Amino acid sequence: MGKYRKKPIEIEAVRFTNETKDSVYTWAKSIQGNISHNWDIERKPILIIPTLEGEMKCSLGDYLIVEPFPTDWRKIYPCKPSIFDQTYESVAEKIMKTHALILPGGGSNGAWQAGKLTALWPGIEDDIGAIFCNSIGSANGIMAATGQVHLLEGIWTNMSPSQAYRKRRNISLLLNLGFYKLGIAKPKLAKWSNDPFRKLLRKHVVGKKVNVDYWCSYVIVQRPDQPTLYRQHKIAKGQVVTESDLDYIIGSTAIPVVFDPVEKENELLVDGGMVYKSPIHVAMKLYDLKKLTAIACQPRHPKGGETPGDIIEMSGWTIATLTASDFYEEWNQMEKWNQAAKQANLVIDGHPVIHYEWDLHFPEEDLGNSLDFSSKKTAPNFYLGLSV
Repeated sequence: MGKYRKKPIEIEAVRFTNETKDSVYTWAKSIQGNISHNWDIERKPILIIPTLEGEMKCSLGDYLIVEPFPTDWRKIYPCKPSIFDQTYESVAEKIMKTHALILPGGGSNGAWQAGKLTALWPGIEDDIGAIFCNSIGSANGIMAATGQVHLLEGIWTNMSPSQAYRKRRNISLLLNLGFYKLGIAKPKLAKWSNDPFRKLLRKHVVGKKVNVDYWCSYVIVQRPDQPTLYRQHKIAKGQVVTESDLDYIIGSTAIPVVFDPVEKENELLVDGGMVYKSPIHVAMKLYDLKKLTAIACQPRHPKGGETPGDIIEMSGWTIATLTASDFYEEWNQMEKWNQAAKQANLVIDGHPVIHYEWDLHFPEEDLGNSLDFSSKKTAPNFYLGLSV
């Protein structure tokens, strides 16, 4: 059985918004004359697109795509923005995006990452076309994407546990777990509520425009018998960060058991690092890159550190260790493939294999408990990252 790759196809598309509804309707009707306009149950404008299978509806925020292989009965169709952003990108912008920033997770050790990012940013800001993050890297990444790297020092050097989480009583956790096992509640509660961290990020990023494409990864979980699904959320260059975007960012930082999952459209979102510890593969798949810069939160060759205390600290330590191990495993594989492609001048399907410029930054020593958000720990780690 042979394997095949879908050929890339350029499409024409436009977004249906409250501001563009009239012009989009006129444009769409010129392509497929039987399109009509109407109102949904909330009295918001929609477009009705007849097909052989029934009517399709284009709601505010959806995209309308011109069918690349039109038929008499199908010349245009709607697409939800979440699907569109993961499937398509601007042809004009694609040429410019050659340098991606990779920010994986590491809990409170993200302070070191923030320090290193602050040191590097003046030299790479103009070259970065996209930022790919998970876990705490998603928080540092959105600050960079909105042009606020200069604020990271104040955030991390003045950090406190009360700004990162709020502890819960054990009785609340036990009741929630019991109801979940009985099938009458979602696994909503964790040891710590991440509402304080949401409040902190909301103050800085909601309403701000992103200057580069921003991607954060998350995992969708539901009932125990259902599979987890790995997803990425994109905020495209020029868009403004919304409260809905913040849901995905906080979901990307939500370490299971430790922090609350985020409930979004009847689904639960948790840290994307639980499935893929590094967003490197996503970046290489979506963009024609020439350079990757990554800032990790854990040593490449760990030498051991402080012993975890309670079960929550143990969970954080275990997750941080596994995350670092898998990230460096993927990075090592990419480096080997890159070096082989460069030396052998590999050609596949008549095209030379692109080799990349790599730039990896990581702490030399263990940074301590990744769930310790006190400034006594985060401030020194920030300045350590800033200075090396």
